[in-house]
Amino acid sequence: MTTPYGSTTFANTRAVTPQVSYDYALTAIDPQGDREMVRYIEPIAVPSLGPPLPSFINVGGTNVPFIAEDARLNFRNSFYWNKRAMQQGPGDFSVARNYRWLTDGNYLITPILEAIKEPLENRVWFNYPNQLGRSDYSSFFPYYAGEGGLPEKKLRMLSDGTPQLTQTYYNALGQVTNAVDPRGRTTIYNYESNLIDLLEIRQKTGPGASERVAAFTYSSKHLPLTAVDAAGQTNRFTYNTRGQAVTFTNPKGEITTLSYDTNGYLLTIDGALPGTNDMTSLTYDGFGRVRTITGPDAYYITLDYDAMDRLTAITFPDGSTEQFTYNRLDLVSTRDRMGRQTHYTYNSLRQLVQVQDALNRITRFDWCECGGLSSVTDPLGRMTSWQYDVQGRVTSKQYADGSKISYNYDRATGQLKSIVDEKGQIRSYDYYVDDNLKSIAYPNAQVPTPTVTFSYDSNYNRATAMQDGVGTTTWSYYPPGVLGALKVSTVIGPWTNAMVNYQYDPLRRMINRTINGVAQGYAFDALGRLTNVVNSLGSFSYDYDGATFRLREVTFPNGQRSHYDYFDNLGDRRLRGITHTKPDASLISRFTYDYDPVGNITNWVQETGAQSQTWSIGYDAADQLLNLVVKQAGTNLIAYNYGYDSSGNRLFEETNGVRRTFIYNPLNQLVSGRRVAIVEKTNGVVLANNSFVWSGSEICEKRDSNGATVQSRFYAQGEEVTAGAGTTDFFYTKDHLGSIREVLDANGALVSRFYYDPWGAASTLLGPNTTFAFTGHFLHAPSGLYLAYYRCLSSATGRWLSRDRIGEVAGLNLYAYLGNNPLNDTDELGLQADINLVQGEAYRNAQKIPSVPDEIIVVIHGNPVGPVVNRNHFSPKDLAKLIRKLRKFKSAKRVRLISCDTGLGRYPQELANWVSKEVLAPTSAVTVNPDGTYNLQQTEEGEGKWEPFQPNGPPLSPKPQVEIKL
Repeated sequence: MTTPYGSTTFANTRAVTPQVSYDYALTAIDPQGDREMVRYIEPIAVPSLGPPLPSFINVGGTNVPFIAEDARLNFRNSFYWNKRAMQQGPGDFSVARNYRWLTDGNYLITPILEAIKEPLENRVWFNYPNQLGRSDYSSFFPYYAGEGGLPEKKLRMLSDGTPQLTQTYYNALGQVTNAVDPRGRTTIYNYESNLIDLLEIRQKTGPGASERVAAFTYSSKHLPLTAVDAAGQTNRFTYNTRGQAVTFTNPKGEITTLSYDTNGYLLTIDGALPGTNDMTSLTYDGFGRVRTITGPDAYYITLDYDAMDRLTAITFPDGSTEQFTYNRLDLVSTRDRMGRQTHYTYNSLRQLVQVQDALNRITRFDWCECGGLSSVTDPLGRMTSWQYDVQGRVTSKQYADGSKISYNYDRATGQLKSIVDEKGQIRSYDYYVDDNLKSIAYPNAQVPTPTVTFSYDSNYNRATAMQDGVGTTTWSYYPPGVLGALKVSTVIGPWTNAMVNYQYDPLRRMINRTINGVAQGYAFDALGRLTNVVNSLGSFSYDYDGATFRLREVTFPNGQRSHYDYFDNLGDRRLRGITHTKPDASLISRFTYDYDPVGNITNWVQETGAQSQTWSIGYDAADQLLNLVVKQAGTNLIAYNYGYDSSGNRLFEETNGVRRTFIYNPLNQLVSGRRVAIVEKTNGVVLANNSFVWSGSEICEKRDSNGATVQSRFYAQGEEVTAGAGTTDFFYTKDHLGSIREVLDANGALVSRFYYDPWGAASTLLGPNTTFAFTGHFLHAPSGLYLAYYRCLSSATGRWLSRDRIGEVAGLNLYAYLGNNPLNDTDELGLQADINLVQGEAYRNAQKIPSVPDEIIVVIHGNPVGPVVNRNHFSPKDLAKLIRKLRKFKSAKRVRLISCDTGLGRYPQELANWVSKEVLAPTSAVTVNPDGTYNLQQTEEGEGKWEPFQPNGPPLSPKPQVEIKL
């Protein structure tokens, strides 16, 4: 087979070997000379390699029969050597994947698997319906097939000899009717008499007892008309004669309406606000491709394509364009709205091997035969490399200085068993029989680290408790039939008097959070926009710019106001200014902005009281901050200049001509330059000892050392100080980065005012320091460090102090802060890019997902309506903004949306239209495992899949909501 990328050749052979009845092989050689092979051979010696197989397995108190034998493993075997295995041993059966087949009554091989074995894992066995009770001798010979090709039982023996049995039962049409996990948790699916339409989903809670978690009704064409969630709330759908969705009505009666032309192309999406002010419109070219997309604010983009329907240009209202050029099937160059080009080179397997950016910096990629990235060489020639085993799993990662992290896997299940860091410290993982994480231990940590253990619900697969070195945290959930069903209701711990309660509305949004009786409530409009927050500081009101999510005004309980203005379409509706006023309407501060075509701030006027400063800002071709001049009354006050190496390390910083230089090692770690030391004790005396109460990734309270006395309560709008006599309320003003600029008291009087340099070094112009400062991060005042959720930012060096936990996903320099562009974005969690927007154990698992150079991976909670952040739906336009800011955006071919059930709705299509790239979204729940692998869960329609959405397609009709997962 010959393509423009080269030739792939095939060799079909049949060997004649003494005492071997059958030996057929097919070998494929790709254009790079790498080989893979499939082979059927019989007989062949195959060792058992596992504990004895049981005939009955106890699952949740029930003995379940299972039939399997490993006495005749030498028959009915196929083997597959992937490209990695072919290099290690093309004739070595121990490195090949082994498929074992069942036969029919005539001993003819069927395409139905009896077992499968990965080279480095225990064998997985399958049983099929009626395999034990047929009349063709299957009761005596377990290698006969049952009925159908869908396995209802799957067995694997674990390392300790425990059988791990998963059960999935089907009706006559192959629809799942029961799913039982290895702990016995059972999900029941009930269907209409036609065996097609799923009527309800129930979760077993005991013998003869179950709870309804979802219910559906259908039209005569099998289209869902209603979908009732676990709380009993109903979503309703209507359709046109083509079967396309026309309306979607949520449980609050808010209606979204879709209209189509005579060709069936989607024309408009009218949101739930009255009238058509929240309508999005699409037009098409003569080939049915989306030509224009116009939002509710009349902002529009125009799309052009080549003859293969690939996007070639995006034209914006000001006439500027982003352009995309292809060779064969690959994107080879992009040109941004300022004319800057990035070039991409690929090998014969279409793998990205080189990226040259607008600064002519070249990054090179090499690939393992297994398809994984084997090395990345940065523009300074420093290499990071990965090693893989025969199954394509990462076994080690080596940095440019030779330091290495190793990964070890369980020999039975393939689960990540331990990680050994550069210091030889081990982090080990243990699992329950259902693959849930049981514990994380640190047996040889240089700093003693307690083991963390987890407990889970016996009926629903959800965590109920975690015990760590601080104490025990427990989670409780709302039962089905009430608002918030199956969502967290109460979190207790780790402090004995720390209880957080949550309440939800019919759309499963959090509307109230109470910490030990102190509440914060939320209200939303029909578009899901936050309109009111009430907490111990008072009531805050939010108003928006038309039907968009752009904030227009915030009203504070003390009478102060924050007003936001925006440019028109020619200015891309970017933020134009923020004005903060006191209760008497006098000015507190005002910030106004100008931008270049790609959205970098070029001019920033800061008015604080009677003073006014103007920042004039310059960038290089990679959008790194190069220079900044601060003027006041026409006079230059401060001039900053910065220089970087090709890896994005700051080489020098000049302030009014005074230069400081920096030197880095091969890991991009600073070894010479300004440093800060954090001293928590003086002469052994503790200076401060505080504990904090969190809700998700949000710090909510500061307490004394034993967690008993609340000293401060923190909110997005301000702070309540309870230490000392009485309670004092303080309110914030913020700039576009979320940096705290002023603090006012309950009477609207100015208490504090702050100034920041471009990288966040804070100066107090008036009053005391505040707890949070630059970009809203927690400020550790003695050191000047900003403490994000996962790491510390040094404003003195403009860098993070530790590596990015998500690895090289957003760039090769793991210490750089926002690509050296600190004035145009924020990093809330301490990641280089906001692509991992989950918390806790989910985040820790997701951060191990390996980077793929040509794919942007977004990890975010979701449901069929779309992704969710902080229990609020995240608009495709807003997510697209984050994605487009990634340095790898231009080179990426697609976006993988690891977000539960989002492939069932229209969100991925809208996202694809906004980012102009293919989006892959799951049609089921997604589990991210502790080793960074992820897999799709079973649905009533079978196993979930990655649904592709192309950038020129219209949004899909909504599918039924099975369970809303936040």
